[in-house]
Amino acid sequence: MTMRVFLFFVTVGTILFWAGWGIIIFFLDPEQATVLSLAIFYVSLFLALVGTIFLFGNALRTRFLKRQLLNNRLSTSLRQAVFFSALIFGWGLLQIYGLATWWNIILLILALTILEFFFISRRKRGSPPPVDFYERTDQTT
Repeated sequence: MTMRVFLFFVTVGTILFWAGWGIIIFFLDPEQATVLSLAIFYVSLFLALVGTIFLFGNALRTRFLKRQLLNNRLSTSLRQAVFFSALIFGWGLLQIYGLATWWNIILLILALTILEFFFISRRKRGSPPPVDFYERTDQTT
């Protein structure tokens, strides 16, 4: 699968998750909602955020970090999209339960920062990937 096809599927999936989330917003009565409908609401919001942040992060990395390995670019974009979405999602949950104080938000940011440093340090200790992981622009398949 080429990078273009992969990004096409991620874009379509992200649009579908945003559309699903919008449908839930307009047609779901929060007072009458079941646990399943609320779970679908939160999962679609989280996945839509992950997809959107992944696409923006990957576009920025493609534009400014031209010599970054394709595997590293995709894994970093996905990991940071999940972490940033978890931050937004966690802040929303804290807000719902009335726990969104500045120190709780800082603790959430600190926990995600420590987790990011863990992944960065783990990747640097491993052996580097082979050179053929660079994205090739001359592929015809």
